[in-house]
Amino acid sequence: MKTDTNVDNTTIETATVAFPPALLAEGAKLAKAKMKNQLLFALFWADGILQGFDGVELIKACYVQAGFTARDARGTTTNSSKFVAPALMVRNGDMSEKDFFALKTSEAANAFKEAGGMKGDGLEPTAWQAAREDIANREPLEKTSGEARPPSGEDKPSLTAFQILSAAISLRKAELNASEIDQLIMILRA
Repeated sequence: MKTDTNVDNTTIETATVAFPPALLAEGAKLAKAKMKNQLLFALFWADGILQGFDGVELIKACYVQAGFTARDARGTTTNSSKFVAPALMVRNGDMSEKDFFALKTSEAANAFKEAGGMKGDGLEPTAWQAAREDIANREPLEKTSGEARPPSGEDKPSLTAFQILSAAISLRKAELNASEIDQLIMILRA
């Protein structure tokens, strides 16, 4: 379906493809939902693909049907695209819905990017799964505890009291009001 991308567009142009009303109604319901629904849109996108439709155009048409503009669908398509390949796996019976909804966004996004994204094979389940397995088989990076500690056996760097105080003030500067800053300056000058 070809839609005009002007901001004031609220009508559906049926120039190329007509989508089934039930599919449009379901997508419009998802577009109006207030909750974070990228996984639901990915499943919807997969349903559209399995019926032979372009998922991006389908989601745009659903947004227009819901009273939004076609441009409003961009965030939804971007956020849900990384989950389309696993959604297709769910619809084909290669992945359970439980596993699908347990996917972490970072895991799905990394496999999507590794498989080539929207311009590559990121939407293809076999390429996505191969990329996911390749990422999982790589040697994991050594995790750090998050604390900045000097390597063992080396002397600890020594900070002056002024450096420590300056760092503390810098971290909390935005939380201080004008009178507290003035008081701090008076204390430092004393």
